[in-house]
Amino acid sequence: MSLNHTPNALSHNFSSWKALKERANERKTRIAQITEFFESAKAYVRRKDADRSTLAVPNWESTRAWVKGDMPLFIHANEKRQIKSAVEWSKKEKYSVVLVGGRDAWMLADLLARNEIPVIYEHTFTLPQQDAAPYDVQFKAPKVLVDAGVQVIFSEGSKRFAASAVRNLSNSAAQAVGFGLDKNMPIKGLTIHPAQLLGLEKVLGSIETGKEASLIV
Repeated sequence: MSLNHTPNALSHNFSSWKALKERANERKTRIAQITEFFESAKAYVRRKDADRSTLAVPNWESTRAWVKGDMPLFIHANEKRQIKSAVEWSKKEKYSVVLVGGRDAWMLADLLARNEIPVIYEHTFTLPQQDAAPYDVQFKAPKVLVDAGVQVIFSEGSKRFAASAVRNLSNSAAQAVGFGLDKNMPIKGLTIHPAQLLGLEKVLGSIETGKEASLIV
C-alpha cells in the first residue's frame, strides 16, 4: 500500500509538479480509497466468519491476516506529509503498520516512536531533498530514529535494480554507524528486527539453538 504519488520517472518533469493544496487533496483521495478497500475487506471477513457457507473469494481471503491484525500493514511513504497521513490513518483505523521508505521519517521520529511504528529505511544514500539541508541528513537519519525509540530496518528498496543492490546493504548500515548510530543497531536492523516484523523471530534472525541455520560464513 503506497501513499507515494509522484513516479520517479516524472520527478524531473516540472509539468508533473503540483501545488501543496492539490497534493493534499490527492492524499485525501488515496486515503479514502484505501479506507474503502479495507472496509470492504473487513465486511467480507466478518460475513465469512459468521457464515462458512459464504462463497470464498480468493482476493478478499488474501487480506484476512491484515484485517484480523495478525500481520502489520506495510505502508510506502517518503515525504513528511505522506508519513504523517499514514500515521493518522493507522491510528484512526486501529491497524498495526510498518513504514517503508521513510526518507523524511527522521522529521517525525517522536511521532513514529509514540505509535510504535517501525521504519524500513531505504534512503541512506539518497541526496538531501531540501536546498538548505546538510549533506549528511540521510546518513544521520537512522540514529535520529533509533534515539527516539523507533525500530529501524535497513533495505535497498523494491525498485527495478533493488535485488542487485542488496550486496550494498551492509554499506548502507555501516554508513549510518559512521554518522553516530550505535554499531550494534545495524546488525539488528539486518537480522532480528526484520524477522520480528514478519513473525519469524523464533526460527530466523539470530544465531540460537533451535533456529534455522540461514547464515553461511
